[in-house]
Amino acid sequence: MNNKKITTALTLLLLLGSGMAGAEWGDVYYCVTKTADKTDFYGVKTKIELGNGFKFKVDKTRNGMVFGHGKFMEVHQDLSLVGESWSAEGSIDFFHIDNGRFIYSINTLWGIEVSTGTCDKF
Repeated sequence: MNNKKITTALTLLLLLGSGMAGAEWGDVYYCVTKTADKTDFYGVKTKIELGNGFKFKVDKTRNGMVFGHGKFMEVHQDLSLVGESWSAEGSIDFFHIDNGRFIYSINTLWGIEVSTGTCDKF
């Protein structure tokens, strides 16, 4: 291959791969819940009515995810990973995102709720 073909191929790879760049501090995400279920203390399972989407910012000064209504979850993995995959934890809940898909769980005295969906950078 000549230099022009190599340069063209490398440029194309960079352009195609740019959508897979890792998450960065300061990124804002908009997420939409696709499924949600609740299991209460007695084992009764219920589908949760899906509402509107939500957004959050990955804030470096707080080392976590900050949601619009003041909720905060601490990020547990380095955001410089290739791709967008990390986990965050609150006092009773857990959030994991992996390349545009998320799972969220919250465990309370009354039961556990689990939600899944998709997220996009704003």
